[in-house]
Amino acid sequence: MTLDLGIGNITEVDVANEMGFEVIIIDHHEPLAGSPAASIIVDPKQEDDPYPFKGLADVGVAYNLCLEILGKDISKNLNNSFLELAALGTISDMVPQVEQNQEIIELGLRSFKNTFRPAFKAFLDILGDGKVFEGSLPKIISALNAAESLDFINESYLLLVCPSFEKCKEMAQRLLDKNRAKQVQVKNIIAEVERRISQKPDEPIIFEGDPAWKLTLAGSVASTICNKYEKPAFIYKKMDKESCGSVRNPKGTNSVDAMKECDSFLMTYGGHAQASGFRVKNEHLEKFEGCLNKFFKNNSGGNAEKK
Repeated sequence: MTLDLGIGNITEVDVANEMGFEVIIIDHHEPLAGSPAASIIVDPKQEDDPYPFKGLADVGVAYNLCLEILGKDISKNLNNSFLELAALGTISDMVPQVEQNQEIIELGLRSFKNTFRPAFKAFLDILGDGKVFEGSLPKIISALNAAESLDFINESYLLLVCPSFEKCKEMAQRLLDKNRAKQVQVKNIIAEVERRISQKPDEPIIFEGDPAWKLTLAGSVASTICNKYEKPAFIYKKMDKESCGSVRNPKGTNSVDAMKECDSFLMTYGGHAQASGFRVKNEHLEKFEGCLNKFFKNNSGGNAEKK
């Protein structure tokens, strides 16, 4: 079962099928070229999908799926618990806060102050109860996003399922400390990006990478740069033979459409209009950048996110 990915992984699903797996895809990204041969695909952005709202974050798709599976068996407390998680994920994924997204956020945050989940109680105890809407929420989201995997299990997952309040406090504080260190690294990369782009101010996009930059920081850097300069930001880690990066771009433009236009230079890509990612061979970096510049010069403001 895939979450927040899979709709563009046609080859990988074929391989999984050959190995004997049954594949279920739960995604919210835009299909690229056909659909994978999975047993079940839940994605409102599929062609002819009847679900009326197409702008859900994947956590919203997963929440709706839980409601469908549990039906009348879901209790009010369990629903509130799901809504709290869905609200944080919806805010974090930067999808438009309209229609069902707005409803999920409002209901989830309303429940958040009275949460039963020890992890959230720990965060509120550290950051200050009653300040969910005055600064604590972004810190909680950033701390959860600063997590890394330990023995293939994500630290945020371990925190969110931990039943011990005291242990949760230790883990939450560790993530908050880790996020502070991450922010220092992000600021350093942003400063370097700004130094570079000052030498080419007229380009329609920001396209920068470096072997020293952590891939896990690319999304945060791209978000800040995109918001400040109001340009599509393609930030990547350059490895030996290929590069992998994150993309953030202003409302009214569509990064997935741009990469579809340039896919002859790409190994993989995908995401949604304002937040996406890519992998490219280093030998194609310059051509990929040139293709993107051409696309955004010709389509500025003309490729808004599909509703």
